[in-house]
Amino acid sequence: MKALIIGSNGFLAEKLKKKLENENIEFFGFTSSKKKLSKDILINDINNSELIEKEMLRVNPDYLFFLSGKSATENEKESKLINFSYFKNVVEILIKNKKSNINIVVVGSSAEYGIVKEDELPIIEKLKGSPISKYGINKLKQTRYSLKVKDNFKNLVIVRPFNILGYRAPKSLPLGKYFFELEQLYCKGSNKKVDITGLNFFRDYIDVDDCAQLIWKLANCNEAHGQIINLCTGNMHNLQELIIETAIKFKLQDQIIVRNNSNLSNMKFHRGSPEKLFKIVGDYALKPIDHSLDEIYHSIRNGKKRN
Repeated sequence: MKALIIGSNGFLAEKLKKKLENENIEFFGFTSSKKKLSKDILINDINNSELIEKEMLRVNPDYLFFLSGKSATENEKESKLINFSYFKNVVEILIKNKKSNINIVVVGSSAEYGIVKEDELPIIEKLKGSPISKYGINKLKQTRYSLKVKDNFKNLVIVRPFNILGYRAPKSLPLGKYFFELEQLYCKGSNKKVDITGLNFFRDYIDVDDCAQLIWKLANCNEAHGQIINLCTGNMHNLQELIIETAIKFKLQDQIIVRNNSNLSNMKFHRGSPEKLFKIVGDYALKPIDHSLDEIYHSIRNGKKRN
């Protein structure tokens, strides 16, 4: 059995590769950045349909994991290309070549829901999406297109991760950014101050290992076909407090700056409902956030270098 990961150099992709390896699945990756493994395939131009088609047919995967996405851009053309058009192009190639016997997992985002009122929490998958960011808007287009073409394939599942937590989380994510800054302070012995003003809000965090495990389960679950499924815990944690707690472990709390800030640009509270997820995958023990934070702490202490 073979799998193709599109967006194979990302944070989540690294964990998914380990899961596939443990399942004895041969995997290949499409990446638009540098190749990390011999089976990574460099796609310099994701508009190059001929190259994409050639490499997809050469791999001929049984599983397709579409992880490509970019939240840190407000360029409309770039956001649409990476977060929607790339996936549409891949699907059109599969349909054109009658590759229907394939299991597909499409990674969307909780950003597709947009601004959600507190009395609408926890967020269920039936909630109508009203995204405000270009990333959320184009990921919602990806989701709607996925639902439109789902019957062309053996299994097609759309997942919406909430806030993915783990060592080496991308700096485009608030926790990833501040954990990176703490790592730099700790490893370099810097006296620099870190300002976390404006982060006094609550979010639903799910460990990256859980995301990889659940994506694999859903890829092999007939009940998941054609479904939108939240990847979340249903619990909320205060972002500001998580950063402070981690800083205390490193004895860096004196370098953290928090000013009074009542003008929140973000929603104060945001969490999803995992009810549908657990109904489909059955019993699954999510990693407690304390364990995730301990793993990040020990990874930094062990001197692992960030890419």
